[in-house]
Amino acid sequence: MSVTMLEHMFRAGPRRALPRTCRPAQDETTGSYLLRLVTANRITGADLVDYLTAGTSQSIAKVSLGALASASGQPSIVLAYALPELRSQYPEPHGMALRGRTLPGKPNTVRPACRRCTSIRTSAERIDMWYRHDHNICLRHHLWIGPGAEHPRDQADLAWHPEIEHAQVRHRRLIRAHGHGIVHTRRSRSLGTLDLPRLGTALRSGPRHCPAPPVRPPGLAGRRPGPGPPRGHLSRGHHAQRTTGLARLATIRHVGIRCRP
Repeated sequence: MSVTMLEHMFRAGPRRALPRTCRPAQDETTGSYLLRLVTANRITGADLVDYLTAGTSQSIAKVSLGALASASGQPSIVLAYALPELRSQYPEPHGMALRGRTLPGKPNTVRPACRRCTSIRTSAERIDMWYRHDHNICLRHHLWIGPGAEHPRDQADLAWHPEIEHAQVRHRRLIRAHGHGIVHTRRSRSLGTLDLPRLGTALRSGPRHCPAPPVRPPGLAGRRPGPGPPRGHLSRGHHAQRTTGLARLATIRHVGIRCRP
């Protein structure tokens, strides 16, 4: 037996699963999943990549679906559905239900998942995901996860901005009715210089926990509200209204398709 054959036998890639595994999140990046495996098994990232690539590379791009399935103990089909960057390596891609699945690369972007969803799923600080243009709000936990939220601590609480969540719901309805391509194209053409990162910055800079609106006494039910604050002064409530208006403008009004209010 030659030295080359012996080297190939010992460098054939992972043959045993790691002691601890974790299930990938839907549309998670490959790097994020590898980092969670590293944390769970208390090893270095270089050692894991070296194990997955049989010592031939230190690049995550060289990690194969089969090697990751062997090392993680997760079925290849589970990894193929969850990790968009490795999906094309599945042996039978024609048998997969890929319609409507998120694809890696532009126009999709990588952003951290909702920090509250992450805390339920794993002990990791963050999980990076591939997001489409309509993934801007976690409706379950009322957090902004759209452009501008580059770190979990940047995810503003929208509990006191219900109209922003309503805009997200209407945006999803437009996509179900007309498709991602039409809604994204018309929205991109009409937004112009208005960008969603500006909205994320506005949410972080403003008050995250606005006070609840006061309850009007029964005797004042028919009276008109008094004059607003002087020009140039924005109260907490006015800041919320301005931010809400920006969200509605960014997600609904400029889509280019008329819809009922």
